[in-house]
Amino acid sequence: METLDQSELQENKDVISPKALNNMSGMSPWMLLMGIMFIILALFMFLGGAGILINADAYSSLGLKGAMQLMAVFYLVGGGVFGYGGSLLVGSGTKASTFAKYPSANVFEAFTSKQKQFWILMGVNAIVTIIVFIAFIVMAGKIAKLAGAGM
Repeated sequence: METLDQSELQENKDVISPKALNNMSGMSPWMLLMGIMFIILALFMFLGGAGILINADAYSSLGLKGAMQLMAVFYLVGGGVFGYGGSLLVGSGTKASTFAKYPSANVFEAFTSKQKQFWILMGVNAIVTIIVFIAFIVMAGKIAKLAGAGM
């Protein structure tokens, strides 16, 4: 492992200050916690998606079987996204902790690479989620109209 020596730290003291190392050390447990929470969320999304997919036939009489299957796919894919995001956060937290103890250019590059992947993933996820949420609102309106027409 390539470790920065004292002269490199001195040359880069504005970039890698003791406070920056302390900040990296302090954010590591939070990244690990959030990564584990994302992984747990992913498991719930997988279970929810499987449940919706299994029960999609119950909505055939309303003409919404396809919509429910689409919703199930959204949950299953969303679970995968959150699971992968969680693994990136756990990896980032581990790299942040390692970097705080043993400042290394390679470790810092690995940390920033995982963070970049995480934030791109979450940005795309947010955009897709907003679009799908709008579709779900439209679908809920359709269900409400059908329910009102049946009464």
